[in-house]
Amino acid sequence: MIQPNAMQEAFTWRAANSGDIPRLIELGIVAYSAYAPFMPAESFAKMKSNIGNEETWKGLLAKAHSFVCLHNDKIVGMAFLVPSGNPWDIFPAEWAYIRMVGVDPDYKGQGIAKILMKQCVARARELNETVVALHTSERMHAARHIYEAMGFTILKEIEPRLGMRYWVYTLELQGENRARSVPVVIVDYSNEHQRSVQLLMDTVNSEFGMPLAYPGYTPRHPDHYWVALDGDVVVGSVALNVENGFGVLKRMFVHKDYRGKEKLIAQQLLDTALNRCHDVGVDTLYLGTMYQFIAAQKFYIRAGFEKISVDQLLDTFQANPVDTLFFRLEISQRND
Repeated sequence: MIQPNAMQEAFTWRAANSGDIPRLIELGIVAYSAYAPFMPAESFAKMKSNIGNEETWKGLLAKAHSFVCLHNDKIVGMAFLVPSGNPWDIFPAEWAYIRMVGVDPDYKGQGIAKILMKQCVARARELNETVVALHTSERMHAARHIYEAMGFTILKEIEPRLGMRYWVYTLELQGENRARSVPVVIVDYSNEHQRSVQLLMDTVNSEFGMPLAYPGYTPRHPDHYWVALDGDVVVGSVALNVENGFGVLKRMFVHKDYRGKEKLIAQQLLDTALNRCHDVGVDTLYLGTMYQFIAAQKFYIRAGFEKISVDQLLDTFQANPVDTLFFRLEISQRND
């Protein structure tokens, strides 16, 4: 079991048992009550009823590996790893998954949740699990930060629960990326892709901690729009607007698990847009980006783009308000 560092010397760690159920219920209610203001009253009542049900905990203790943190014999943190072979409505039988991660609000900031998560993942490795999953909501910002720092990535958005948006996160314990049974392909965007596109945007948003657009900003629908698909999951996108004889590259995103020279997905997306530029007679291509996207800036420069100032943009160029850096590509010179 992973031991706490010197800052947590006052804490002790052990597995939970049936005698802990009253205290687990108490912790669950106090920990998850923090989200009550963001939930419909009936949803919070439903969640509180489930947490307060002893059968919930008996069932969890019967099949899960449990981890609790104690301070002066008070349970102040908990987490449960359910091993593979126990399918749930959003997790297949082949996955292990983590449930009921909770920390007493009076003990926030002590690193308890992070240690509990590490204990769950360490146990999953001991059990030779290949995938560890969890689900979390739009309001659990601190928890999502911990999960992502540990290498968990968003797999998909699921139907709303308790009045909130929820996502499934997974951590691959055998290899960094999901194995692909089919190659990634570039296709024209259609409305059926929108939910998966939004998930990609949420992932990028979460990765960089910055909004991709200001509230209230509504961009025009692209003249040309493509997505990169791994199966039916959107893992990249690019769009092209044609304005008064020049082109504007928009919505150029690739999921972090699909980046890198060896995958060439960003290059395939850019080539798709450049081919369309050739078809419609566009010779100059502009784009705007954010300073946080350092790898993207290097990619654009390698592709032949030059960094330009705002003063060098055409008067009709419509920039996303969050963009701070701008690039231009003379396509004819690139092809010479």
